[in-house]
Amino acid sequence: QTDEAIKDFDRAVVLAPKFAAAYSNRASARLKSGRYKEAVADFTKAIELLPASAPPLSGRGLAYLATGKA
Repeated sequence: QTDEAIKDFDRAVVLAPKFAAAYSNRASARLKSGRYKEAVADFTKAIELLPASAPPLSGRGLAYLATGKA
């Protein structure tokens, strides 16, 4: 079901490209599915759109840990 969630988040990003939560949620789903580099990219985009939001920063940190870059 993670792949289905990612597809929904893909669509949300297309419909609302400035909606930080769509990127952050897709990043979380990608993190869960082991797609760490893609998760980092999505968390980074969410941070660019909403720099004062802690969840994407925390999520990106987890993704970096998973890739061995932390």
